Amino acid sequence: MKEKNSDLIILEKYIQRHGGLVAGYLEGRSSKEIAVFMEKLPLEISAEIIGLLSRSKAAACVQLTNINQAKRIIEKISPLKADVLLRNLDEEVRENILNATKPELAETLRQTLSYPKETVGANMNTRVFTIPISISAREALKRIKKSKSTMLPYVFVLNQDETLAGIAEFRTLIMTEANDRLENCVVKDVPRIFDQLNVQSVLEHEGWLNYKALPVVNHEDIFLGTILLENIVDKGDMEKERFVRQARMASSALGDLYKIGLGSFFRLVDEGWREESD
Repeated sequence: MKEKNSDLIILEKYIQRHGGLVAGYLEGRSSKEIAVFMEKLPLEISAEIIGLLSRSKAAACVQLTNINQAKRIIEKISPLKADVLLRNLDEEVRENILNATKPELAETLRQTLSYPKETVGANMNTRVFTIPISISAREALKRIKKSKSTMLPYVFVLNQDETLAGIAEFRTLIMTEANDRLENCVVKDVPRIFDQLNVQSVLEHEGWLNYKALPVVNHEDIFLGTILLENIVDKGDMEKERFVRQARMASSALGDLYKIGLGSFFRLVDEGWREESD
């Protein structure tokens, strides 16, 4: 793999540390200039630049770049950012990029793009780690450890028909007998958000005071993904920002396991089970 030269390393660090200044400068340049500039840069830096630009400017730059570069940027940024960017592209360009994108990601993006942009469905994360209710507590923890993808102190549990069974909290799992069924650990009374709701209508949902991410379901209770409050709140609304801070403080109390880190957590689990076996 070709290493970055020192100039590119400095540029990347400058962009990360002074995003606002870089954004202000780039907004004053033409979309063509930015597109040409990005094509000469490593993918990581191009993705950083796209994230700094306004929606309209970012879309204009992507429209002017080649399809291969565009699809690499889409694959690099988060699905939510990709959804916003794709919505601002011409339909033909959008389809060409999706056709060139990795099939799994393209399917995810097409699903969220099928929703009107003001709905919960358009703002949800569909790539969520879940576990089936039919397994044991020990198997659940093994899968969580292997996935390395969850940033929550709980995991979503699904029934066999893909409906939402509830959540399983890590601290409950660690105190449960290893061979106990997962269904005995599941909190079933979890607030659900319907995919077709207007996203503004869920901003002050009381569920945010207890959960960092709320499950999104359809009217058959099929689990579709999750939604984060920080991804939907209007940053210019001070009252709602205050609610976000309150929700974060409340939900952080549920994440006490993260004070010792997931690595330490899983070591404790392994040691506990080894002692049981002995």
